[in-house]
Amino acid sequence: MTSILYRNCQCYDPKLGQTRKDILVCEQHIVLIEPQINTHEDYESRDGTALWLLPKCVDLCQRPFTKEIQGFSLKHEVQAASHLGFETICIPPDTPYITDNPRAVEQLLSSSTEQINIAVVGALTTQLKGKHLTDMSSLKAAGCFALSQA
Repeated sequence: MTSILYRNCQCYDPKLGQTRKDILVCEQHIVLIEPQINTHEDYESRDGTALWLLPKCVDLCQRPFTKEIQGFSLKHEVQAASHLGFETICIPPDTPYITDNPRAVEQLLSSSTEQINIAVVGALTTQLKGKHLTDMSSLKAAGCFALSQA
């Protein structure tokens, strides 16, 4: 079992603010966070003064499938977000697959993984044209957590 003790990491807690703590990681999972970990175990010890421990992050505007240079598939974006420590990505309604119907929403949500949650913002109007409201209750039932006109 691989265990690493990071000493003197910069931690951010929304309630406490910024502090320095020791962090014990076993098999890529944090098992202990304390101001100072005194242990008789033979853990690999590393200097953590340049490292940050943050709560899981949420990407509030992920636009996969765009035609811009940085546009990639949803699968690629999910993998990248997971690798960078994100817990959730939010997809707005103005992607090439406009989320104005339950089928589009369900298709996006089917890409959720154990590591990444996908939160879909539904379109407020059909095709985002501002003329006809979408069936908001069916979008909510399909899994939208919010509605927007993008």
